[in-house]
Amino acid sequence: LIYANLRRLGAANPRTDGLRRASGRPVRLLVDSRCGLAMKVSFPKMPTAGPKRNYPTNARWLIWFGVFLFLCGLAGYLSNPAAAKTALISGSLFGVLSVVWGLLLAKGFNFAKWIALAMTVMLCGVFGWRSVVSWQAVAEGAPKAFAASLITLMLLGSLATVGKLLLRR
Repeated sequence: LIYANLRRLGAANPRTDGLRRASGRPVRLLVDSRCGLAMKVSFPKMPTAGPKRNYPTNARWLIWFGVFLFLCGLAGYLSNPAAAKTALISGSLFGVLSVVWGLLLAKGFNFAKWIALAMTVMLCGVFGWRSVVSWQAVAEGAPKAFAASLITLMLLGSLATVGKLLLRR
């Protein structure tokens, strides 16, 4: 009786086939084993607020890494506007490039992952070098603790990005 009910509801083989609407979305079946009754229950799709962008993990990571680099460059500039113009320029330049690589990766251009990886490895080298120099200056008494901390934070973010790009597809 249950199989007859399932066939009546549209399943060609009730044991293996699920039911689908004309739109292709699955339909849930509620089966009452006591009386052998099966009925179709469809749940309406909930509306979403605006278009949902389902970017791959690496693409989203690169986009947020670009925003992070830009904000770090901005913070470095705001901490000392007279001497830290290069922080703003380098932070915004590499931040924008990282966002571009993330958007290209989201569109399916896989070469962007390898370019982003090469760029981020180079940033690790630069941030590592600048971090060592800055902390040495702090140890000698120069008031550069904020800049050294910021550069070290950018180094850690770059290392995390390299790890993310190497470990995830």
